[in-house]
Amino acid sequence: MPLFYNPNSWRYISELSKVGTRISSSESDIGTTGSNSTWDVIIVGGGTSGCVLAARLSEDPSIRVLLLEAGGSGYNLFTRVPGAYSKLFYDPKQVFQLYTEPDENTKGRKLFWPRAKMLGGCSSINAEMAQYGAPGDFDEWARITGDESWSWKNFSPFWNSESLNATCHIQPSPALTYLVKEVQGPVKACENLKIPFSPDFNQVIGTKGVNRNRNVPTSLLRLKLVTYIDEKLERVSSESAYLTKEVLNRPNLKVAVRARVTKILFEKRDGEILAVGVEFANSRKGPRFRARSLKEVVLSAGAIHSPQLLLLSGVGPSKHLQEQNISVVHDLPGVGSQLIDHPVVDFYFKDKTDTAPAHMIPHTLGDHVRYAATALRYFLQRWGHLASNWGEGAAFCRSDDLTLFPPEEFRELKVQDKIFTTALAYKEHGRVGWKPSTFAIHVVLLRPLSKGSITLKSDSPWDHPIITPNYLQDDSDISKLLLELIGTMKGEGAETLDTYTDQKTDEELEEIPRELSDIIRRLHAAWLHLSKEGILDSQLRVYGIKGLRVCDASVFPNIVSGHTAGACFASRRKIIEDFKERVSD
Repeated sequence: MPLFYNPNSWRYISELSKVGTRISSSESDIGTTGSNSTWDVIIVGGGTSGCVLAARLSEDPSIRVLLLEAGGSGYNLFTRVPGAYSKLFYDPKQVFQLYTEPDENTKGRKLFWPRAKMLGGCSSINAEMAQYGAPGDFDEWARITGDESWSWKNFSPFWNSESLNATCHIQPSPALTYLVKEVQGPVKACENLKIPFSPDFNQVIGTKGVNRNRNVPTSLLRLKLVTYIDEKLERVSSESAYLTKEVLNRPNLKVAVRARVTKILFEKRDGEILAVGVEFANSRKGPRFRARSLKEVVLSAGAIHSPQLLLLSGVGPSKHLQEQNISVVHDLPGVGSQLIDHPVVDFYFKDKTDTAPAHMIPHTLGDHVRYAATALRYFLQRWGHLASNWGEGAAFCRSDDLTLFPPEEFRELKVQDKIFTTALAYKEHGRVGWKPSTFAIHVVLLRPLSKGSITLKSDSPWDHPIITPNYLQDDSDISKLLLELIGTMKGEGAETLDTYTDQKTDEELEEIPRELSDIIRRLHAAWLHLSKEGILDSQLRVYGIKGLRVCDASVFPNIVSGHTAGACFASRRKIIEDFKERVSD
């Protein structure tokens, strides 16, 4: 049996005729389907949100649920080992190889945007960071949507339903202590402590107090979670958390893998547009299948593929659809707009202490030997560098912190940023490193103003869409990043960074804007905004179409001030009761 084999994988369905009706290329409408092809709810995409929805909806035995995932199981060596995820990024069988369009703000380069093609979605390949955004993010959602249920006061109980329930300590070695926290939902996370190659940002020294717990909102303080890692020191993804043996044994839930949805099917009844099913296949030239939905179709294909699928299905700006020879089902101009991403600037430093784990990106025979020893230590003892997500030290700061940003030095600064460190400096998503001992500091702009778009390259669902992020298009984004970078270096340099590296001068820091476009790297994206005038209502239903919702990170009215996975878990929990009530009628 291979390492990290998923004992439940045999319950996944790869023979698509078991969940859909095979059709010929000439069939244009949904027609009739058999009982094995008819469901109450069809969920498109088994990613961070899709697995949650499938598990929660199928708790009601009267609701028949079909989950369709373009890839296979997310259980493998590189997804389960916390420090090995970057090894998957360039594998086209498991990760969509997406690239942005060349942009003048990135000096004409195409940037790599890996998106997972497996159950668990990007929760199976991301950096496992358990950070949830600020309460003010959700108050802003409430203002945008006109629905107070999204405000922090009303939304926070759904965090509680996914919050701490039990605590256990794991100490596989004196130098490595894990605090694992289990939640009432199946998600677990942990806080890494006393790890030599990760700084403790809660120490006042070198940070001017900006990272002290008193500066963290009390409603988030008690979580204090850093990484989605369980007590076995393995990754927690939405697949491992929600698609358990007990869930997959439910007779009203089927999970089909290697089933890429290529179109949403619609019918018109009494002047209304209804989503009635989907079309799917396992390859470009393979047979096509259709399944009918009696209640709802739910798009959970992610920030890139959900807008692409809507456009391919005829929902979006009519002019763009006609340019691609796609029949317009519903003219919805906002589809594919509002693409928002967290830009991050990477600082690379040579480590004077020579303690950085440079062998984790091996260059020499000795590095390979040390890497093998590190792997052996993890598999036998479950500790060491592979037990880390590499991003355990993080700090969130605001422009109204006068200690870190004195008004006389930062008069115009209005920014909310995140700073995190990695014990090993890298480029190209971990594919390239340096032979000397190095580490990195990463500064992330949490509330960028620049917005991009997702559009179609062709009318084929097998062609990647056109991704135009428009990084740094808004001038304030680059100025905020620069000011935050200077503040970071001044705030941390005096005591903390001086231990490890020589400091840069102000003149050197001022050169950074000229090089920003070389080191911008992607973290998250969002494209659909739920609002009174937008694409979705506050229950995530698509305006103008009955029986169609979108449930993934793309629905956020504005991108959260942190990683999107936690907000996905909580927001899916929020809508599930309304969802169950509607589809069980």
